[in-house]
Amino acid sequence: MTVPFARFFDEVGASAAMRRLVVAELSTPTRRWHGLLHHALMLRLVARSPHRGADRRRLILATLFHDIVYDAARHDNEATSAAVARTWVAADDADAVARLILATRAHELDTDPVTRTLLEADLAVLWTPSRRLYAFYAAGIRAEYAHVPEPEYRRGRSAVMVRLRGLAAHLDEPRATMLTRNIDGELAALS
Repeated sequence: MTVPFARFFDEVGASAAMRRLVVAELSTPTRRWHGLLHHALMLRLVARSPHRGADRRRLILATLFHDIVYDAARHDNEATSAAVARTWVAADDADAVARLILATRAHELDTDPVTRTLLEADLAVLWTPSRRLYAFYAAGIRAEYAHVPEPEYRRGRSAVMVRLRGLAAHLDEPRATMLTRNIDGELAALS
């Protein structure tokens, strides 16, 4: 899975140490969704975006680092990931990359175009037309929250999904329809 990352590492001038860190962290066995596949899918979407120059570089760096720290039992993953990113990216990119990473905590789509690109890439699985990919995502999230008892998980996940269902109002009709289908299906399975 490291091959799709190579062109993005090259594009941002990532050192060998940065490459090793990102791949090692995203490959840990506890990452059932927030690992290499999720980030590869995000990078593919970022690559298709119209952003160029510093915006594109910062989007790639934010994508690589946005889940560099991920533990479902923690509540500071984004802040800690932003702090790690600051130690690895160039000083002129550090603040912008950290802001992008911090935006992934709330997933508010009413924002500037660069931030929205990152957030949409992060959330794109919600409106995937692939039932198989969505099922993989939902199962991966459950596995990452294996420490949470089933009744508590069902309540918490349902609340999150109801909130995320509201994103449909900010999407075009085809993506809104897919998001609604996927989330309604998961909510039915959780009930």
